[in-house]
Amino acid sequence: VGCVWWMERNQVPRSEECVLTIQLVCGALYALTTKLGKKLTAQYSQILLGLYFELLRQGGAAEESLLSLTSLIVAMSDEFTPYVNECVSIVVPLIQCYDELEACKISIELIGDLVRSVGKGIKPCLEITVQTLCTLLAKNDVDRKVKPLAIIALGDMSMNLGEDYIPYISSTLQLFQQASATSYSDGPINSEDWIEYLGELRESVLQGYTGVVLSLIHISE
Repeated sequence: VGCVWWMERNQVPRSEECVLTIQLVCGALYALTTKLGKKLTAQYSQILLGLYFELLRQGGAAEESLLSLTSLIVAMSDEFTPYVNECVSIVVPLIQCYDELEACKISIELIGDLVRSVGKGIKPCLEITVQTLCTLLAKNDVDRKVKPLAIIALGDMSMNLGEDYIPYISSTLQLFQQASATSYSDGPINSEDWIEYLGELRESVLQGYTGVVLSLIHISE
């Protein structure tokens, strides 16, 4: 209910032509940012951040805006740290609105890139981010395609946050265990999609466990 209210409050009606224009502009900016990296962000990061944050607040073309924002986060690396709070406050509702599948998936992947870019800089938003992803994993009505992404993101957080992630390790491992217990018999018979999903799920669980183990190793050193 809360995320629906958030989206309805911020949604700005746009014509199809306007949305298409936004998508094309974001696509061009994504390509430029990926190609030029810090050569572009050194001069234009503030302008681009303002643009992407405002587009995401207003709604419409969310997927393209998220992809462009992700490329900017990666290019800025730890220089993005001052903007983490604002970014997470915008992205978390998009994850919670999991009925918008593509935006939800890209938002989860953005969290992974964010953690890898700013490391412990995400600490002020760690609790709400972990809570959001764990809640998503525990739900039965979530599209199964988002769950491997959420598991990988949690593993990334554990690996990059080290001792700061310790309070969340127990609940994280419990969800990993539940995911790893998913078997062929739990899905439709003779379904290639289900078999493919199981492979993705198990691979993501392996990545998640790897992140936790590496985190614990670094803590003990």
